[in-house]
Amino acid sequence: MPKMQTATTVQRDPLWVLAKSISVLTSPAVLSFVSMYLMGIQINDERFWPWAGVYAGFGFVLPLLYLIYLMRKGEVSDFHMKERTERIKPMAFIFIVFTIASLVMYFSDAPFVIQAFTYVGAFQGLLMLLITLKWKISGHGAGIAAFVLLLWALFGPAAMPFFLLVPLVLWARVYTDRHDLPQTIIGAVAGFAFMATALALIAARCPGAGLACF
Repeated sequence: MPKMQTATTVQRDPLWVLAKSISVLTSPAVLSFVSMYLMGIQINDERFWPWAGVYAGFGFVLPLLYLIYLMRKGEVSDFHMKERTERIKPMAFIFIVFTIASLVMYFSDAPFVIQAFTYVGAFQGLLMLLITLKWKISGHGAGIAAFVLLLWALFGPAAMPFFLLVPLVLWARVYTDRHDLPQTIIGAVAGFAFMATALALIAARCPGAGLACF
């Protein structure tokens, strides 16, 4: 981004508007809802949807409500949380919620595909929290990388063009000055690793069943 721009000038910059729009549309919350929907369509089993709703409640609705609460208290500036210190409480909350969700899913005998994503979500929450205590890592980078890898698992080679979303989102986060390049790259690597772990757990439990693992 050009230096010495005022806030008004930045908001009139077409590239900044594009980058901001990309950031909003590819936020981790949006991608998570889209992921659950696409998984449900592909799995095509009515048992999936109620548990997907429970997962959404724990993984997205509760953290969103907590973030709104922190914003109203003035502890967080906005949904994108530019300052590293603003992210500590939300990430700690995500870790706690996913840990509770993991126990609920396990003892309620939820479909294993949902359990696997919940377990990995708890581990991801812990790791992202520990990193954030010292360094800012891109949640958008992690989210988009995990999303495109999930698309590959769902649709195979037809999903290849969507991998271009990864550098596009990383550019958007850097251009809007939310992260530097290393933070976005490490975030993307983490996202690939977490999704690969979840897919590996599912494949080990249900060989040949894809994501239809109950």
